Amino acid sequence: MNIEHSIDNCTGCQACISICPSKCITMQADEEGFLYPKVAHARCVDCSLCVKRCPQESTNHLASFQKKNIVAIKAVSKKLQKSRSASGGAFYTLAYHVLKDGGVVFGAAFDNAFHVRHIYVEKVNDLVQLQGAKYVQSDIGHNYTKVQDFLKNKRKVLFSGTPCQIAGLYAYLGMDYDELITVDLICHGAPSGVLWDKYIDAQRNGKTISDIKFRVKGPKDKSSYKLLIKYCDESKQCFHAEENVYFKGFIYNETFRNSCYQCPFATNRRCGDITIGDCATAVKYNTDDFRPYESVSTVLINSAKGFSLWNFCIDDFEYEELNFQEECKNNHQLSQPTRRPKSRDRVFREGPFRDLLDGKSASLKCKMGVRKKFEYALSDVLSIKMRYHLKCIMKKNKR
Repeated sequence: MNIEHSIDNCTGCQACISICPSKCITMQADEEGFLYPKVAHARCVDCSLCVKRCPQESTNHLASFQKKNIVAIKAVSKKLQKSRSASGGAFYTLAYHVLKDGGVVFGAAFDNAFHVRHIYVEKVNDLVQLQGAKYVQSDIGHNYTKVQDFLKNKRKVLFSGTPCQIAGLYAYLGMDYDELITVDLICHGAPSGVLWDKYIDAQRNGKTISDIKFRVKGPKDKSSYKLLIKYCDESKQCFHAEENVYFKGFIYNETFRNSCYQCPFATNRRCGDITIGDCATAVKYNTDDFRPYESVSTVLINSAKGFSLWNFCIDDFEYEELNFQEECKNNHQLSQPTRRPKSRDRVFREGPFRDLLDGKSASLKCKMGVRKKFEYALSDVLSIKMRYHLKCIMKKNKR
């Protein structure tokens, strides 16, 4: 039996590629652009390692550590570079200290063509490549084997990724290492890499892209859901989530991999030593020192190794302890997978996504309703602080 017989729940973690002793497994895109394992049967020796070690076959990788702690990160030290981070700068700070300790950091980055792939960095100045949200499934490639090589040489490694990618790493390694720290993201779901590649190719318009951001942050503002594309001729495009077909598909959960809607990792039992994501309950912690209109991360510490790194970095954080149950209740992917919308299959059968995947020209802008246009107009004029207080006043008037 090989991995092709158990792909219904495949997350695309790519552990099977690295596990296979015959190197007879490759990843091939399906009609929706998601990568699935393909076996070269002539070289397969039927060892079934790909199935036995598949992280979907076991939950041993989920943390059973009892002494959990959860905090909200409001800010990091000014000496650390937070501006490129999607929210509170937690990842950068953790990674910074690992690199300063002689370690290596793995994470998702744009390559020169703005495809999203996992890479590793060994210098603090290169961390900027791993910062910022990337709403697409990254290509792991052969990075699990690179992690193992570093670990065998006693190098400290921080590996960040979606929970299924962390589980894939543990499945490949077959054991834990003292030098390995894993950081999983609070993940809502992942669109396919092929869909993103087709979309961004359509946005080139004959020009060379110089930068892309999924979250745009002002000097003191919370991250906003805008897709910013900059070109080498200094022109740019900036789309609100509701007016951009790719971003809208993401925020309405329409373009995720099938396994995302039944994800076994969407629980408060996490794969990583540390979990990071946007804070969902910041509004409950409106104190003189902690403002919900600022960029805020949730950090869930899941293991003894996670506590060790947290304590090593703690002086660089401004933070508040969170109510664990409240955060899990409001940050839904800490308790349940994303619900599959009824429109999910239709968007891949017809319309702009189907056209993109088929190599046809597609309409990439969405029409917004009057209410959304008004909300976005306010967001462009009013500061995030003023918008927050305005919402509070409106809520009081409703009561």
